[in-house]
Amino acid sequence: MILNNQSQKYSIKVHNINSNLFSKSITLEGIRFDFKRESFSDVKSDTLSNNITENISIQEVSFKGLGLLSFALTKKIIIEEVTFNDVNIFQYKISKVKTKKVPKVNFDLDSIELNNLNGLQIEHIVFNNFNYQLFDPETKKIEVKLNPINFELPYLEMVSSGLGKFKLKRSHKNSKIENLHFEINRSPYDFFIGSISYGVNTNPIVITDFNIKSSIELPKLANNYPYLKNLFEGSLDTLSIYNLNLSKLIKNDGLYIDSLEISQLNLNLFKDKNKPSENSENKILPHVALKNLKHPLLIKKLIVKNSNVLIEEKLKGKNQTIKIPISKINIEISNINSLIESANEQLKFNMDAILMNAGKVTFQANFPLKRTSNTFYFKGGMGTAQMHYFDRALFPVMGLKVLSGEVDRLSFNGEANSVKATGRMIMLYHDLEAKVFKSHSLEKNKFLSWTVNTLIHKSNPKHKKQAREVIMDFERNKDKGLGNFIWKTLETGLVNTIAPGGKQIKSSRHHKKG
Repeated sequence: MILNNQSQKYSIKVHNINSNLFSKSITLEGIRFDFKRESFSDVKSDTLSNNITENISIQEVSFKGLGLLSFALTKKIIIEEVTFNDVNIFQYKISKVKTKKVPKVNFDLDSIELNNLNGLQIEHIVFNNFNYQLFDPETKKIEVKLNPINFELPYLEMVSSGLGKFKLKRSHKNSKIENLHFEINRSPYDFFIGSISYGVNTNPIVITDFNIKSSIELPKLANNYPYLKNLFEGSLDTLSIYNLNLSKLIKNDGLYIDSLEISQLNLNLFKDKNKPSENSENKILPHVALKNLKHPLLIKKLIVKNSNVLIEEKLKGKNQTIKIPISKINIEISNINSLIESANEQLKFNMDAILMNAGKVTFQANFPLKRTSNTFYFKGGMGTAQMHYFDRALFPVMGLKVLSGEVDRLSFNGEANSVKATGRMIMLYHDLEAKVFKSHSLEKNKFLSWTVNTLIHKSNPKHKKQAREVIMDFERNKDKGLGNFIWKTLETGLVNTIAPGGKQIKSSRHHKKG
């Protein structure tokens, strides 16, 4: 044992040190860091934070091309290459204990102390066989595992920022980590990342080929659970992160990002509604949850481009699965903001997409960030589309299958809070024909189909009459999220438009068709 340094916070052990003045290199072997923020023997203490300690072991660290003369003359460390071989980070996790408030870290990337030094410069940093594991001592299982990876860091230099402090010099060289594979205990999913490219103080950080894959098909996976589960798979081509404020993040001062751009997200969602809910969960709407955050969050803009979502639901009491594809999705969300000083501002959401392969839809919403108001406002519409595409919405509600008909235009607007949504919808359409199926069966009910086609509104507007404008009115199921809330609200408008006796706004002043 060459070095065995003990302190209250950590210990460092080095088994061997080799140096070669001729090649200007130093090699450290058998390095181990034990961080002792809290003693592992105190795992039941009420004051523990979630991650109580971590061990880092490194088989070998080599420093090549040491600038010995430069150090002697200027007290500046210059190294051509640092290589870390076989790095293993083993972190302990403790759950079900009381946590104390996480303290802010007194660290600033633009004000770093280098005791008795005048600078640091490393031309090349290499990691070979880097491993990470998160271990839960209560279950005695590995919770998170990162399969071994190799990566390099860019040119690194610390330059003076005044008053004896140093900062990272901006670098235009990007580095890349490739082929990341995460495994999570008790999760049916594997997580893959093709590459992460980044640089010191450069923009953006780019993540490519991100995939979440289930070990088996989602309908079969649902059979493994006794209760209803929201299951998913997905991938994205590119995630770009612009102007991540790393200094604030390190100091635990919050997450600040100028913009996130997601390109070609493909997401599959599945649920089996024949399964009972495990428990009643009061889901908080996103803008309310944002205002309840304890840590500062500011993402000025989130952009999603050219993406697709497939929603699959196995209907309750029916051996049938409906599929609702939403394609060519483009979303822009402005001002994702939890800062108290921004309480008078709004989070703005804008989306356009192709719904059920039918036609282009638009949706806009403004969410208040004011702490005393949760009412938000929304509007949207759809252009020309064939009505049979609405089977997927109307069949689960009315048992109604549309045979023919065409939507000329649809528009809606409304307001909602955490309890209820209300609004107005007008759908202009013509030549509707439909049939009705028997309950719990795909067998056609001829009598009801004849009755429905006699009673339903086959066109809007009817001949020489004003267009019907109808009421949207839906009380939120608090076990469901925002997407379900909006969809069910719009569903009431569709049903009121088509069904006899639908809630109509009699004072409609819309112009007659054509």
